[in-house]
Amino acid sequence: MWRKRIARHFLIVSVLSMDVLVVRAQVARTQFIDRATINQTDGRVSVYANDPRPLDQAITALREQYGWIVDYEDPPYGASDLIDDTDAKWRKAHPDAKGVTRVAGGAFRAKLTLADDMSSGSGGEQGVLHDLVAEYNASGNPGRFELRRESPKRFSAVGTGAGNGDVTPILDTVITIPVEERTTIETIRLVLRAISAKSGYKVDVGTGPINTVMTSSKIGGQERPAREILSKLASATPLALVWAFLYDADNAMYFFNLDVASVLTGDSVRPVVPVPNK
Repeated sequence: MWRKRIARHFLIVSVLSMDVLVVRAQVARTQFIDRATINQTDGRVSVYANDPRPLDQAITALREQYGWIVDYEDPPYGASDLIDDTDAKWRKAHPDAKGVTRVAGGAFRAKLTLADDMSSGSGGEQGVLHDLVAEYNASGNPGRFELRRESPKRFSAVGTGAGNGDVTPILDTVITIPVEERTTIETIRLVLRAISAKSGYKVDVGTGPINTVMTSSKIGGQERPAREILSKLASATPLALVWAFLYDADNAMYFFNLDVASVLTGDSVRPVVPVPNK
């Protein structure tokens, strides 16, 4: 049985104010769907997503369909990429309070050609993901993205532009993290603090599978892009991890959210065994 994405997470930290949390809790989501739908026929796969971040939703469905390891990273969205998301009843009761916005994404459809080999890391996976990103960029939904191969079996959809122009992806920030034995969550916190110090954006942990992030590894790097260190870290845990690096425009900050990479097999969900980066 499909479970909502958040159901497989443990909340690590929240820095938003209670007022904002209340507003978010009251906002209706009836126009969106919980999971992108996938139909595969005659060597083609059709994907339909409807979410404020439809590319993220489409990627989640595809990776769970085929057992892929694919990360997602928002660009820092500008005002033209956002719409007001404040609940009308809350606004009436709090006329002078700051409301909330959301990314102005919505419906997105893509028809993609399958290859004979659709295994993780294959040319078939790369081709489908490349075409998915290209169709998204032409869809009129917020943001512009490019596909990157982070390791032999790990790809990432990276936000490279928004309504305010081209941007340098925040995980391209070059940082130094000592190579020491630490828990996964300790290394993540070090990486995010280093990004915050150099990028100009506040970055913090969001959600993640608590048991997995408490495992230990010896990972770091000298003057390396943050995504390279995070990619190695996410592939060094007992279960492969994928991330969604999401921008919160209301607080001008990023949240780093982790999930266990998994593949749907009938009515069950099976975790993906990681392949360490070389």
